[in-house]
Order: sequence, then C-alpha cells, then structure tokens
Amino acid sequence: HRVKIFQIYQNEFSKNKYITLFDPKKNFVPWRFSFRVNKKIRNKLLSEVRKNGYDISSWYPGVRKFSHYGRKLRIQDFLISEKIEKEIVNLWVTKKYSKNKAYKLVKLINKILKQIH
Repeated sequence: HRVKIFQIYQNEFSKNKYITLFDPKKNFVPWRFSFRVNKKIRNKLLSEVRKNGYDISSWYPGVRKFSHYGRKLRIQDFLISEKIEKEIVNLWVTKKYSKNKAYKLVKLINKILKQIH
C-alpha cells in the first residue's frame, strides 16, 4: 500500500515545477513521501494543507545537531543537509491514505503552490 501511494505522489508531483523530488531507491518501502519546496513558502504550504485536514510535516533531523567524537559540527560541514532541513515536506503513505485521498491531496498541494507563487 505504501509503495502505491508513494507512486501516486511521485507521478503527480513530477509535473509540478515548484517541487523538487528525491530519486527513490529500487525495492524499498517508504516511511513517508518526501519532497522539497522553496524554504520561503514551505511553512505556508504546511499550514494550508493542515487547515484542510491532511497530515504533513517538515521533520528532518539536520546533521549539524549531532557531534562527531565530541566535536560540535559546523553548518559549513553539512550545507546540503542544512538546505534539505529548511525545504523538506513529508506526506503520509499509510493505510489512512487511500488512492482517492492521495489524489485529492496532490490536487490541493498543486493548487496551493500555484497560489503562493
């Protein structure tokens, strides 16, 4: 089920110029569907989607929060991780999300992103 919902998101969002997709690995079972949007609009997107009753998050544990052998890591050491942390959006792929609900969510996100830009 998770893979089917993931594929709906992947296929539908591949047409959206405001979304950056990650390349999925073969033969995996997704925990969430993650993508990136401009950091300036991400929180607005999250808020609008939640107002419409859908699950959405921005959870991404940035690497710089951890230490390496007792040494605090610097942002400069992990620029890609820092960028992803500010742009990530996660959607649910659980049984709570039917194909129909996933398509409705895609339509809503596409509409919101078009309005924000």
